[in-house]
Amino acid sequence: MENYKIPDSRINSPARHYFRRSPRYARLNGRLSWCAVGQTYLQIDLGRTFKVTSIATQGGRTDTGDKWVKQYKVAFYAGATRVMYSESGLEKPIQGNRDASSVMKYQLKEPFVTRKLRIYPGLQFQPFCLRMEIYGCNPNPGKILSL
Repeated sequence: MENYKIPDSRINSPARHYFRRSPRYARLNGRLSWCAVGQTYLQIDLGRTFKVTSIATQGGRTDTGDKWVKQYKVAFYAGATRVMYSESGLEKPIQGNRDASSVMKYQLKEPFVTRKLRIYPGLQFQPFCLRMEIYGCNPNPGKILSL
């Protein structure tokens, strides 16, 4: 995402964004970030099938201060079926950030193959901001691709 290989049109959310920060700003290390409030998600269409191996997140700064996501869940699509990410058969909440600028990278213990995934920041009663990156490879062994 950070390198813009995933165009803005493939990064979406049903939420009304705050501080004029639309989903297109959800790119790791970007000057701005995606900001929203409430129970929502960020959906990323990778454009083709990848084996997702890790996810990095970062918060953001707004006119009213620093905002970030403390914990999130991941869902992905297996065909038309949405599947919540789990480890050892249990849905896995992932540790988010502790501040607006540091990067938290989570290595998935059970990588998955998908074209689309969603990040669920959880129920946030205050506005939050999120920037992120998805790491993965071609699902065919031996062929490394960047997202």
